[in-house]
Amino acid sequence: WGDAADGDGQALAGVESARLTWDTDVVSPATSGNLVARIPGKDPSRAVILGAHIDSPNNSGALDNASGSAVLVEVARVLDAAGAQPPVDLYLVWFGAEEPVVYGSYHFIATHQELLDRTVAMLNVDSLTRPLDGIDAALTLDVWSYGRQGDI
Repeated sequence: WGDAADGDGQALAGVESARLTWDTDVVSPATSGNLVARIPGKDPSRAVILGAHIDSPNNSGALDNASGSAVLVEVARVLDAAGAQPPVDLYLVWFGAEEPVVYGSYHFIATHQELLDRTVAMLNVDSLTRPLDGIDAALTLDVWSYGRQGDI
């Protein structure tokens, strides 16, 4: 992580390697992709996933979902600036092709079983710029146990 407090802009200079996965296998109804970034945690046997989506087919995308995507970028920035290592592996996942019928997340769960097996929580961040154009602000938290409820 480097020393973010020195202010010289070299906070990532100590990073020996980094890997981003640009998953371009999501093809229906058009070419799209998922972007996955892993921030190694102190306990790599467990993971937390923060997600957002990166498609905006019918509008400029500020509400849906540049707002959620920006939150993920900010999480990475704050962790880097603080020089903090999360307690477990942290995955930042930007899902492609979500608006048409969540193709990106379907593809992600079909191709990342090892990660899902060690995931203890997932938070999907979407549409955080409300109130906008007279739409009331709302926070919706949907929680379920996959083991008890299955794929709802």
